[in-house]
Amino acid sequence: MRHHRLIPALEIIEDSLFNTLEQAAQAWDDPGPFGAVDDAPLPALIADVVARRAAASPLPQAREPSPGQIWWIALDPGADRPVAMVLVQLTPPEAQGWLVGCEVAYAGADDWVLQDDDVHGALDPRLGMVQLWHRVRVPAERLDAIAAVLHDTVFEALHTVAGQSSALADVAPSPGRVGLTERHGVCFVCGTPLGDPQRDPRHAYRALYRKLARQLQPAPPDDTEEQEP
Repeated sequence: MRHHRLIPALEIIEDSLFNTLEQAAQAWDDPGPFGAVDDAPLPALIADVVARRAAASPLPQAREPSPGQIWWIALDPGADRPVAMVLVQLTPPEAQGWLVGCEVAYAGADDWVLQDDDVHGALDPRLGMVQLWHRVRVPAERLDAIAAVLHDTVFEALHTVAGQSSALADVAPSPGRVGLTERHGVCFVCGTPLGDPQRDPRHAYRALYRKLARQLQPAPPDDTEEQEP
């Protein structure tokens, strides 16, 4: 079995999550196996799609965070990947939930690929899949802006799927493939089980997001007590 190379490449994902500038420069210098990129400014095209979706179904940016909402996460300076979180619990000064990545090609059997009818209004195209395999904690101040609101039934279904086994015994690993499945009484779109770590790039993809989760975690409380002179 050959090694699968998914789009976007892991190097691009890593750069935009952690601002590895040297890797970014190398990625732009190397056009890859498909030759030079098209002259059309892809980021501008994506921005136009996002703007039209937002205009069709604007969200109140001043809304207070509450469970069932999806919020954009503010990453460290220089990082520009769209990363969001399904808010499960808000206990200031931290928030808990599942991260939402945009890289649907890397979906596994325990990723929930979002559909238009999962949310109220139009789904932002940057909201790709809910990473149910990894519940995270982030400082509440990282909640930057509201991105979407899940239907109550979908939010409940996420809890059901996340709390159960994701094994699909009759499905072979196939990076880049997603499809409809029914599990624990819930129908949703997901990827296939992960395969050999040496050949399946989804293992490395998850390692990047686990690294990001560690970076985003709230700092431990400072228990140092001031000593009187």
